[in-house]
Amino acid sequence: MKKTELLAPAGNLASALAAYDNGADAVYAGLGRFNAREMGENFDYDDMSRLSAYAKKLGRRFYVTLNTLIKEGEMEQVAESAAGLAGLEPDGFIIQDTGVARMLRTCFPTIPVHGSTQMGLHNSDGVLLAQEMGISRVILERQVSLIELEKIMASSPLEIEVFIHGALCCSLSGSCLFSSYMGGWSGNRGRCKQPCRRRYHGTVDGKKTSGFFFSTQDLYSLDLIPRYRDMGVASLKIEGRLKKPDYVKKTVQAYRLMLDSPQEKIGENLKKAKAILAGSYGRKWSHGFATEEDLKTLIAHKSMGVSGLLVGEVNRVDPGSIKVRFSRTVRLGDRLRIQNRSGDEGPAFTLTKMFLNGKYAKQSEKGRDISLPWDKEELPPCGLVYRVGESTTYNSGEKLPLFEPANKVNLNIYLTSSELKVNSPQVKGDFQFLRPLSLEKAENSPLSRSQLREAFTASRSPDWQAGTIEVHIEGNLFFPAGQLKKIRREFWEELIVRLEQEYQPRDSRLWEQLFASHKPVPGKNKQGNDRVLAPTGSLKGTDVEVRDIFGPYGKHHELLLPDFCPEGDLPRLKSAVANAVKKGVLKFRITSLFQLQLLKEYKNLELTGSYPLPTVNSWAVSELSRFGLSRAQGWIELEEKSLKQFVKASPLPVEIFRSGRPALLSTRAVVPATGEINDSRGKSFTVEKEGILFRLYGGDVFSFPGQKGCSSFFDNSHTSSRDKDRETDSFNWDRDLI
Repeated sequence: MKKTELLAPAGNLASALAAYDNGADAVYAGLGRFNAREMGENFDYDDMSRLSAYAKKLGRRFYVTLNTLIKEGEMEQVAESAAGLAGLEPDGFIIQDTGVARMLRTCFPTIPVHGSTQMGLHNSDGVLLAQEMGISRVILERQVSLIELEKIMASSPLEIEVFIHGALCCSLSGSCLFSSYMGGWSGNRGRCKQPCRRRYHGTVDGKKTSGFFFSTQDLYSLDLIPRYRDMGVASLKIEGRLKKPDYVKKTVQAYRLMLDSPQEKIGENLKKAKAILAGSYGRKWSHGFATEEDLKTLIAHKSMGVSGLLVGEVNRVDPGSIKVRFSRTVRLGDRLRIQNRSGDEGPAFTLTKMFLNGKYAKQSEKGRDISLPWDKEELPPCGLVYRVGESTTYNSGEKLPLFEPANKVNLNIYLTSSELKVNSPQVKGDFQFLRPLSLEKAENSPLSRSQLREAFTASRSPDWQAGTIEVHIEGNLFFPAGQLKKIRREFWEELIVRLEQEYQPRDSRLWEQLFASHKPVPGKNKQGNDRVLAPTGSLKGTDVEVRDIFGPYGKHHELLLPDFCPEGDLPRLKSAVANAVKKGVLKFRITSLFQLQLLKEYKNLELTGSYPLPTVNSWAVSELSRFGLSRAQGWIELEEKSLKQFVKASPLPVEIFRSGRPALLSTRAVVPATGEINDSRGKSFTVEKEGILFRLYGGDVFSFPGQKGCSSFFDNSHTSSRDKDRETDSFNWDRDLI
């Protein structure tokens, strides 16, 4: 079992250095686009290059985030960006979009791909599908419980990564429309405006009240680290790419202490780790979604869900300045945030100047009014001031050297019981390494392709490294480790001599050829029949009625599968599918990736993608068609231009979500308010409990125009006759999805 990795966030190079210097095994970081924290500082290419060089010098790892949904018109830009990043030799790409997974596997096969929590993988069937997609590590949905995690770990063929600390999204990952619905700022595109942190008005325990009904406490797992370690979890991930280096330093120190703690010192080290973590300025701690009891207390609706330490209050706003009365000492260099009492996200800034009675001051005095220069956005007069970081100086890393890659050598290895042959296209002429062998048949564990590939990866040279290694093995063979090591060493000694004379660099623009040659071919879209999730009375003659798989249905219906199915519920769902197929049902609606694995054994099924399964580009459709998808549903967030581009490029027929009231947010956490709620602007919503999930629905019904050549989907499951007189919402149709 490999050593469990401690993985830290890096919003910039200074945070990455703070993570490594305090014990992180790896960091994850992103460039300015195509990552789930686009509103953060992020890296530029040179800083990412410095990160790569520094990580390799230390023998640490770094992963690059490409974890957002990608529009059809952006796929080549993502490939171009990935090409530059691949040259820095990251230890993996973290992705959300299944189309990006396909593109990376095609164009950059040497870089491992990790499935982001945004993919919504939450059970063993999801992990198996990820394996089929060429993903090497799955970052599980944060709403997987501890018991479910143990069951998944017991059968997982892939590395599993889990979040252990930091801010929590209330919604199931990858399916939240809340921020996008409130103004086009999509959380699935790295632009979340965090409407879940705002104050709402509704009914709790029969009484009308206001509160933060979707604002979760922060995740904390210090006391769970020994359990994760014993399970064999591959990577423990700290959230916080929007945080500063002081947060990264303290969280890494605390979790490093617990991860390395021997059994007899767990109690002692837990106290030390808690003391370290207390200065990280987060929200109130919780175990997140770990247990049934945790779900009941995760949302404390009476408390403002703000990170940081309350240090004062704005009591006057003047042109060019604000007056703050501090309740605690703050110093120049501290990181502060001014928070609206409604819960709306306020501006954050570093304190560089302050004045007491008109005189320059280096620190505040408790109970005294301090003047701060202010030329930023308007502020409410009673805004609360929180400290979210301390005045500390960290190495910016700007003087670190850039990464200089070694020459890459691709290898082809052929192994039989009688000989080993290796050649390389990077060597001119007819170079071939050949060794006669006399290998026996393996009785138990034969040499695998991955083991042989790994053996030949180590060149022991700073100037030459293995690139893509193609392996072919004939038969189940036993290859003594000592003999294999000796032959590998002899091979590299011979190869390097030839390479220094006859090396042919691999074409750095080869990805363009691969991208062009594997670009999905647009299909001939056939409109087909419309689908309706509705009472029978609302159907037209040519419509196909959609029914829930756990409700009454006939063989002519199309069955909707649940978008969230915990590990313990998989047997029940598999039994329901088997019964439906036995009754003659051939049409199913796929709402989550795991369902493609679940239905894999059945032939001749008609599978239609349905919200919240995202299909945003033709590469994603092409990838999902490998697993039986018959029809793609255009992603509900797309604006008119992007949706039309998608329809034109899709290799499968496309369906448009024409009308309905889809869930904006779905969560296992107990939402204290149910029924109708409203925000401070008068916008209405409805909270409903459906099985094990609480779901939030918008007050307005979505309505989209039909598209030529596309079938339509009408979801009337959460509409009524009263909606006929209400205005409809076209969502992002007539505005850009950001």
